[in-house]
Amino acid sequence: MSLIALSPHKMVSMNKKLPLYLIFTCLILTTLVFLGASRHQKGLIENEVESRATFLEHLLLSTLKANEEILLSMEGLFASSELVTREEFNTFLTLTLERHPYIQALEWIPKVSLKQKRSFEKEMSSLGHGKFFFYEKSIEGEIVPVEDRPFYFPVYYVEPFFENIKAFGFDLASNEKRRLTIEKAIATKTFQATPKINLVQDRTSQAGMLLIHPYFDKAGINTGVTLGVYKVTDMLNMLLRESIISKHVSLMIYDGDSTSAVDLIYQANLAEGNGNTALIRSVDVSSRTWTLVWSPTHTLITDLAALSPTLWAAIALIICALISTLINLTFNQRLKITKEVDLRTKIAEEAATSANTSNKAKSDFLASMSHEIRTPMNGIIGMIDILKETSLTKDQQVYINSIDHSGIALMEIIHDILDFSKIEANKIELEDHVINLHEFVNNLSLPFVSIILEKGLSFNINSEDNLPDCISCDRTRLRQIISNLISNSVKFTEHGGIELFVRNGPSQNTLEFEIIDTGIGIREENLEKLFIPFSQADNSITRRFGGSGLGLTISKTLCELMGGDLSVKSTYEEGSSFKFFIHYRQVSIEKVNEINMSDKALPVPDKINLKVLVAEDNSINQKVISLMLKSLGVEYTLVDNGLQALEQTKLNSFDLILMDIQMPVMDGITATEKIISSLKEKSPPIIAITANVFKEDRKRCLDAGMSYVLSKPVRKKELLDVLASFRHH
Repeated sequence: MSLIALSPHKMVSMNKKLPLYLIFTCLILTTLVFLGASRHQKGLIENEVESRATFLEHLLLSTLKANEEILLSMEGLFASSELVTREEFNTFLTLTLERHPYIQALEWIPKVSLKQKRSFEKEMSSLGHGKFFFYEKSIEGEIVPVEDRPFYFPVYYVEPFFENIKAFGFDLASNEKRRLTIEKAIATKTFQATPKINLVQDRTSQAGMLLIHPYFDKAGINTGVTLGVYKVTDMLNMLLRESIISKHVSLMIYDGDSTSAVDLIYQANLAEGNGNTALIRSVDVSSRTWTLVWSPTHTLITDLAALSPTLWAAIALIICALISTLINLTFNQRLKITKEVDLRTKIAEEAATSANTSNKAKSDFLASMSHEIRTPMNGIIGMIDILKETSLTKDQQVYINSIDHSGIALMEIIHDILDFSKIEANKIELEDHVINLHEFVNNLSLPFVSIILEKGLSFNINSEDNLPDCISCDRTRLRQIISNLISNSVKFTEHGGIELFVRNGPSQNTLEFEIIDTGIGIREENLEKLFIPFSQADNSITRRFGGSGLGLTISKTLCELMGGDLSVKSTYEEGSSFKFFIHYRQVSIEKVNEINMSDKALPVPDKINLKVLVAEDNSINQKVISLMLKSLGVEYTLVDNGLQALEQTKLNSFDLILMDIQMPVMDGITATEKIISSLKEKSPPIIAITANVFKEDRKRCLDAGMSYVLSKPVRKKELLDVLASFRHH
């Protein structure tokens, strides 16, 4: 019913109720905005905490792996010589102990029978430190000679010796925790960590841990164990030095599955925490479980919240109040002009138009807020791909691009740290790829087009005419070197442009690349710092431009691994030139023709007609992969773990399986093996989707029977390419 058709009496009655309707609508809308902003903020906080937790867990597992390697190297020392002197033992471990200050002691513990006991005690006494004997501690904590038992495990070779001389001769088998751990290590022939122990000789009285590995001679007989004594707090503090935690998250670590105070072995930033647990994870520490409890701090909440939910709600309330005032004024105006019979029709039409305009503004506002609530930005790169394909306002596009740039920057930093750790461990391995050089060079600028246009820079590629058509080298590493250098030039250049030159190198089968920019340049005294890890030209550059300081170090190392070198010339405030060359292998004419034929392959379709089973336990990742598959026209079934995936394959037929690796109930590796064993040749291709990026992790997936490995975060284009490649299998 039109308002114009209402009688003055009815309009007066409605005018009394209208404020109540408007207030009720404002409260509902403000509440929706507040809830949406709160969920958005919570998603950002959870993503930040999860990123830091994942990073620390990788560092922790790497450190534990290094500790295991140290014990194995000690066993190698004893295996290589029939008689290892204590001086040789000291020399062998001195550098290791200096590099790992959290190690309180490294020990060689022989397995000594009752018959051998006296000769061992005699040898221990001959060292000149007084009369020694195998001892244990009584219930009262007093040092007493050991009781007769079939076998002993005395502290025999220990470094550093004088800091741990009180432990010399102590029988580990006399302590129940240590004895049970030794017996389990020998029975399983694996590394075993003890439960939380008190380090008596450490003045800080921090929690400690023993790592034990059994040693077997060539005949397969256990002759002792190697043992490391670790100061847990010092070890974790060392891992956290790289600002993994900073003041953004608090962390508590418990020994075992329990989170009781008696099992607490480490805590950081507890006073800064806001009291809300954001994430609980378990880590396998040499057959023991550590439980990590993460919480956001008030600092993190402050840093991530550009506008708090309360402020968003206040803004929404103000807008609602303005719209309500406008509606009220319009309605009152209509009431007054009803007395003007001659002008009623004209005024009513104007009032109706004004009312429609107000209603449209209100509807647009509601639609915008609803969109914000339904599609909160959660910082996940996969969700960014989906959000970019939806209808977004200009402000939202800026926010999404900022998150995307931050996500890409974070992944680059993580990749840099992983690459740097591989370089330090001498584990970088190059691969052979046949490269269409012309196409490769022309595509180098694609990742930088957006920022180059945004900064108004020019970018030119200059290639010699007589370059080879195809070469064989590591495509990924070559692109990484060039991308690092171009990225630096783009970052430090505000005016002018960048040029890439590609030439034949100084010797046969070499290529030379040079990137020249008109950027800020580098002072001569700072050039020598460029290739030092975690360094930049000066602190002001770090504050202004950011960066991990690893890119040039990694690039130079990769150049050297590829048979070349990287050099730099720079003039302050004029620009810089980075030049490098690499060796390549020639490609036969037949291989070149094969590459040219493959370039004519049909393009990847936008829609893939497949029936896909997805096994993923994380709810956010489930949402991301579901939206991606749905947008590609894929029919999919979603399950939460490997056991459910196995059951689905028995009930339904699928063209492809996307399998997460780390899941509760049954992991992806086990599920893959069981599916292949059950279906045999009828088993569909299984694609791993995993956050584990190390080579051994990929090998485990492939060895289990998986056909391909996709690394998280998965971009939609990458997923499309993989699905397209398997649609005919």
